[in-house]
Amino acid sequence: MKNQPVILLATGFVDGRGGSKMCSWFYDEMVARGYKVIVATNSMYKYKLNELRLKCDVVIDLNPEDSQETIYNKCMEGLKDVNFDYMVSMGWRTYWPYIAYKRKIPYIMVDGGIPINYDQYPTPFIKEVYANTKLFLMTTWFNWKAPKSKIIPNIKVVTQPYPYKRVEAMREIRNKPKEYFREILANKFPEIRDYEYDLMVYLNLSDAYVDPFNFGPNNRNFVDPWGHQMADYMAQNEIEPSLFFLFKLIAGFETNYPGKVLLYLMQEKTKFISEPIVKMCKKVKTIATSGLDINLDPLIKKAADVNICRATNCDNQADLSLIGEPTVTSVVPRSYMDEDTAAI
Repeated sequence: MKNQPVILLATGFVDGRGGSKMCSWFYDEMVARGYKVIVATNSMYKYKLNELRLKCDVVIDLNPEDSQETIYNKCMEGLKDVNFDYMVSMGWRTYWPYIAYKRKIPYIMVDGGIPINYDQYPTPFIKEVYANTKLFLMTTWFNWKAPKSKIIPNIKVVTQPYPYKRVEAMREIRNKPKEYFREILANKFPEIRDYEYDLMVYLNLSDAYVDPFNFGPNNRNFVDPWGHQMADYMAQNEIEPSLFFLFKLIAGFETNYPGKVLLYLMQEKTKFISEPIVKMCKKVKTIATSGLDINLDPLIKKAADVNICRATNCDNQADLSLIGEPTVTSVVPRSYMDEDTAAI
């Protein structure tokens, strides 16, 4: 297809895995439609895109010691020779969109929530950048009325950017029984076959929300056992309730549920962090994967008896809706990303 515009798909200034999954889905669909897509990210986030086999064309080298102005300068330098017609920025921070704003290139911002406060350059939430975005797309999975903003006049509530092929695949998963997927998953997780559990639970809580090294100054001069640096996008008062929720849930299953529980945790790091509590339990066993496999993940959700989600607007809620599974929503931390009010 000739004369298709070039899209710059930018991400990396977010936590969790939602941004990387949305990038992967958006990229696949746009390429299938004949668009050229350039992917830009940073060195701390690149591994999350690599997990999904997404090639990164522009990678800026970040350091936990970088000032906000330094980050903007690195973004500017990274894109100075990159020509594009539109920018789609996955995430609510303005590091990437600021470049499009300065170059007068149309841009769209995508996230599940909008900022509480707006400021000036070089903060991560530049008022003028939000005011001039062509659209701010708030992703959710149900009919939700978007919050009003005096700064952002063009907020639109949309679903997750699923490729059509993924929607078809999810519908096929919907129509098969849990036992079918447990047999498939037992090859990767023998515990599903060998451990005599009474309840299988999928806890959708990304390791970013329970990692005590994921905020400053704890992230400085620190590389975790998996070779990753933390980016300091979470605050201490956001990680503390999430970490305690993880511990409390495990303890609650041990003391309040009458049977044995097989608890699936999203990442190996979360399992590692939870081990001191699990070692005190006799009825709770945890399993996890080393990285994210977006094709395997819906099978685990379908196989579980109970799915617990940290967030209301997240892609995991949308997955569960597509495969016909109910969910329990924890909403931790509170007052974060519009998640307290989204489902009301």
